[in-house]
Amino acid sequence: MDESKKVKALRFEFEDEVTGAVAAYHVIEYVSIDYKFKSVSATLNGYVSEKAYKDGKRYLCSHILTFDGADMETVDRDWLYRRAVGAESGYVTANAEPVYAE
Repeated sequence: MDESKKVKALRFEFEDEVTGAVAAYHVIEYVSIDYKFKSVSATLNGYVSEKAYKDGKRYLCSHILTFDGADMETVDRDWLYRRAVGAESGYVTANAEPVYAE
């Protein structure tokens, strides 16, 4: 993963249970921070494509990712995306491909 660039989304395929459509472009759209217990939850919404996201289409699916023991000073979207990627994360996002900001 390129540490010099900010991650703006994740690319991985996930089949929506209701429609059977495949979401391939996933973005964090909501974040909840619990300062007392140092826990962060992020809602990752999946779209058919980056174009669908940019065109304001509705997301197909959502996943809530929760990270405990977070350093509240470093929590931002980039940090959340990076924590979500990797086989050890245990999330559906494991092994997702990061999409970097330009």
